[in-house]
Amino acid sequence: MNLGLFFWGVDKGSAALRFSRDFLKTLPQNASGSSAVSAPRRAVCSRQHHFAPGFALIVVGYGSPEEHALGHQAIRDAVAPLFELVTPMPYVQLQQMFDEANPWGTLAYEKALYLDELTDGAIQVFTEYLPKKTSRSRSFRLLPGRRVRPVPDDETAFGGSRKARYAFNISAVCPDPALYDGERSWVRSFWQALRRTHQGWAAT
Repeated sequence: MNLGLFFWGVDKGSAALRFSRDFLKTLPQNASGSSAVSAPRRAVCSRQHHFAPGFALIVVGYGSPEEHALGHQAIRDAVAPLFELVTPMPYVQLQQMFDEANPWGTLAYEKALYLDELTDGAIQVFTEYLPKKTSRSRSFRLLPGRRVRPVPDDETAFGGSRKARYAFNISAVCPDPALYDGERSWVRSFWQALRRTHQGWAAT
């Protein structure tokens, strides 16, 4: 498996998300991707960028490294990333890649939303709420639904509508219980603001 993780600072958030919206639609069947925002950990970047807030595009491919290198170059050419991590990686290692952000025993609060489109209005909400992020453990992730939409709703054990093009998940992890109320408030406010773009409907 080949991993490409590309990270942009707050100043390039709008451009990175608009590019990611179009780029993810072009991925071949042997690749998948998602957009995310978080504070990167030691496992993915050098010390100077630890915990810096920003936006990421994550692309996972199952073909040859040469095949996926072409897509990686398209990303660099469109919006120059602050840093990147491009490497072969076992699937199990990918699963563990962000474990550091979710240590055992902490409190967490999450909400989710389905989006029919990643509109400019939704992108504006993302870029507005990122600067309000005060905890290093807050994050959100945007998952394209192109892999499940071709399958009818009642043909698998996977429930829920397959019509939405994106699933959006926002979470806050609280190592200090005293921070929980504030973290939960940020998640709920972000979620409500995204609903007001009138392009999504609530999942949880």
